[in-house]
This record gives sequence, C-alpha cells and structure tokens, in this order.
Amino acid sequence: MKGATGSQAEWVTVKPRSKDECMTESGGVVDPTFMRCRNGYQEYVQVGRDGRRKVLRERPIPTR
Repeated sequence: MKGATGSQAEWVTVKPRSKDECMTESGGVVDPTFMRCRNGYQEYVQVGRDGRRKVLRERPIPTR
C-alpha cells in the first residue's frame, strides 16, 4: 500500500492503561491527558516514506 507519498492512513487503537502509568504520563494531575490515557483512544495514523508516524486525527474508542 505504499506509494510515492507513503502509506494509506489507518485507525490504530491505543488501549487503556493503568492508573499508575497514566498518573506518570500526566505529571500526577487528573486532567484530560490522564483521562485519555485511562480510557484509551484511537489515532488516524499515516506512515511516511521515511518511516515516521504522523497522527492526522484522534478520537475516543467507539462504543457499540
């Protein structure tokens, strides 16, 4: 799927993490960063020709 401009973008799920991991990530503060970490999220990611990931969009994990 790689062409001249890199790969097609795709949704990648980042699973929820533990309270301790999220506290560390958010600097010990319960804020939007902490909540995003605890709840998990999805990123719309494209990988360039140089192998670098570019996040185009982010959203909560859809519920059924």
